Amino acid sequence: MKLSRTIFGVAAGVALLAAGAAQTAWAQHIADQFTISTQNVLYQPQAGKGIIIPRNAFLDVYSNVVNPDDGVAGPIPIGFPFEFDNQLFTDVYISVNGWLNFEGRFITSDPYTLFSANNGPNLTVAPYFGDHYLRTPGYDLTDPLGRTYTPSYIRYIQEDGGFDAQGNPLQDRFIVEWENLNINYYFDPVYPDDPFSPNRQPQAPSIASFQAHLVEAPFNEPSRSGDVEFHYGPAGTSSGTSIVKISGASVGLESAPYVPNGATSWMNAVAWLESGFDNDSLRKSTRLTANWPPSGLPGRIFLFSSRHVRRIGSWGDGDANLTQLDVLLPGSIRGDQRRFVTFADVIRILRHSATRNLASTQTSTVDFDSVFGRHGFHGDVNHNGRFYYSSSKYNNSGDSLDGFGQIVYYKVLFPTKDVNPALPFPQDNTFNGFLFDADEFDASLIMTYLAAKLPVLPWLPDTLPPFTGKAMPAVANNVDLRIGGTVTGNTVEIPVRFNGVVNGAQSIAFDAAPGTKIVDIRFNDRTDSKWVTGYATENRAAIAATGHFEQGDVVATLVVEANPQGDVVFRNVRFSEKDKGLYRLSPNSTVETGAATLGLAQNTPNPFTANAKTSISYATHVDGSVTLRVFDVLGREVRTLINSDVKAGTYTTEWDGLNAEGKQVESGIYYYQIQAGGKSVTRSMQVQK
Repeated sequence: MKLSRTIFGVAAGVALLAAGAAQTAWAQHIADQFTISTQNVLYQPQAGKGIIIPRNAFLDVYSNVVNPDDGVAGPIPIGFPFEFDNQLFTDVYISVNGWLNFEGRFITSDPYTLFSANNGPNLTVAPYFGDHYLRTPGYDLTDPLGRTYTPSYIRYIQEDGGFDAQGNPLQDRFIVEWENLNINYYFDPVYPDDPFSPNRQPQAPSIASFQAHLVEAPFNEPSRSGDVEFHYGPAGTSSGTSIVKISGASVGLESAPYVPNGATSWMNAVAWLESGFDNDSLRKSTRLTANWPPSGLPGRIFLFSSRHVRRIGSWGDGDANLTQLDVLLPGSIRGDQRRFVTFADVIRILRHSATRNLASTQTSTVDFDSVFGRHGFHGDVNHNGRFYYSSSKYNNSGDSLDGFGQIVYYKVLFPTKDVNPALPFPQDNTFNGFLFDADEFDASLIMTYLAAKLPVLPWLPDTLPPFTGKAMPAVANNVDLRIGGTVTGNTVEIPVRFNGVVNGAQSIAFDAAPGTKIVDIRFNDRTDSKWVTGYATENRAAIAATGHFEQGDVVATLVVEANPQGDVVFRNVRFSEKDKGLYRLSPNSTVETGAATLGLAQNTPNPFTANAKTSISYATHVDGSVTLRVFDVLGREVRTLINSDVKAGTYTTEWDGLNAEGKQVESGIYYYQIQAGGKSVTRSMQVQK
């Protein structure tokens, strides 16, 4: 999809879908899905249980040969659905190097890859991620000093949780145990942390046992996100030798990249514990282990408790506040869209749109989750696809800045649209952090549904019938913002209008530039033919409208404080999700600064009789091309009345009610639209027989 943005009158467009573009993205951090703690739990060896993964199952990803040093085995069934980083999995891949992941087979022994998206693996659960070796009986009997290796085993256990006294199923567990693994095995025993020592060699006594547990979500939770536990057993041989390298491993969880070539998020359990439970260290530190066990004491585990954030997979059903997830409601009620889509969903979306702050790591100052399955996913009723935010210039040379020195953020879309609302959204193991952001246009579509003008949600904009606001050439295509009058001092009123006729759903949103402050937003009373509502903060406003509006009808009224220069400046103006750039308004003028003034009078007579004529007057204040066309209610062009270059001035033309083939048109409503100087104005007229 091509992304275009007008900045201070300069239009620029680019397709920002190519990998490698520098970007800033906002999506849910892995630490928002889990809370971390330590718990006292004695280590329970799993010898004799489950299934031992044979040596020949650990393969090199590139040559597909057995690799007991860095190999990965899988896919291995978990035994139950497990949600991780907003995705649902039934299989895992297990590495010799002390980690498992949901992404696939990936060969690495570098513990710092837990904190890096580019080197993989991603979607990782790492109880002790380091450079380890699987020593199985019959292979690698002694190290260079003749010391016998302790046999290593990697096994998995699918543990049945059973049932409680009421017959409800208890939580199952999937356990991976690395038993007597030859950990961080290649080092100089005198200088174990010197990677350049000439005396580095395999060390048989460096062994440890540890486990990763995936715990099934409770049966009564809509979310399938369960807990993760890291358990630590003994390290070193039974003789207590100290030739064990316990430093240099990473411990924690990692998400998938949020956008192509983008960053991942992680939870660093070691840094969190050693910093005194500091959450900033948890999210940002790349600290590795320095002690055994990493959890601080024997018999202590790391527990990553799932927040059990609810989600449901019906994309764009209009339930932005997720009332259908109330487990106390019968399923028959929760399945009825008429029951759970209400005006509260409209307000929820508009609040989110008006309070969103792109300059911070928070997508909204209100609770509105835009990841898969959550609030924005359900409110995105027009199905216009995943997106992320980018602040890069179009040539990717740096951040985009506007005339105030503020970073401009672009909404980069990855469209996924289909007329079938039941079509599953494509699942993949990458880029799952894309947002599904319901906005003010989605709110207007929900309002149209609530006004009984749509039989059901969801709807795609380009499949809507005309009365719902299909993007037709003859209807309004922009917002009309002008100074209406002074309230007091530098506070002014700005009536918000459409630049043409509207039938159905349309929306408006804009940001107040630095120095301009929104004081209030007012709406007329709702009528049977006009529904308008919105939400505003000092910095942003979002308006949703549905119904019939003639050009000149006031949709809303803003009360705004002008900046010290006496101007009112709006950035990122959007008309039904289409970027319209920047508007600069002066209290000394009733006309938008820098815009070509274009006038279109009401035709006379109106209505007019077929086989007669009607006069249409228009005015343009710039020399250039002028097009005046007539459309029917379906948006089909009926006749081009003018298509030529004209001098600035006022003109009158006529239409005789004939179409382009010279045939008389039928009775009904028609639209006439003038385009000149990059602007357009539309009015309606009626033909009678």
